[in-house]
Amino acid sequence: MIVFSPAPRCKPGVQRLVEPMTAACYLRLRRARSGMSRRDLAYRLSSAVQPHYLVSPAARVPALDEAMALIDMLETDGARARYRWTIEAISALIPVDVDVYHQLASDPEERHPQVCRGCACTEGDVASSGWAVANLCVSCLKRDAALAEVR
Repeated sequence: MIVFSPAPRCKPGVQRLVEPMTAACYLRLRRARSGMSRRDLAYRLSSAVQPHYLVSPAARVPALDEAMALIDMLETDGARARYRWTIEAISALIPVDVDVYHQLASDPEERHPQVCRGCACTEGDVASSGWAVANLCVSCLKRDAALAEVR
């Protein structure tokens, strides 16, 4: 005699409290943390001196409107930089860890580095004073608590 039990009713999937960090979100947070607007970053990127190792025609310094379109695209969830040197050029202007960006853009979620949702600092950042919870550094927790007291 074969005994079996009916399949349990499927419960609706449990929603995540926090979505995984994306490369676009990381870039947005790092830019905002540096105090620059998208236009400021685009202006600096368009007027940056082209490094000697960028020899391909595609590696030319973009005009302001092209740089603005590039920043807008890179800060759109689901988009990512095609070339490593694109993020390297941006990292010369704002504190972006190129390796962290590419891990977030291409690695599966379980291999993502620990990144703060408030300021996008990582374990390698000096600004990080430790982790309050898995995705929030102590500095951001203190800042959020201070803002809550003011309100």
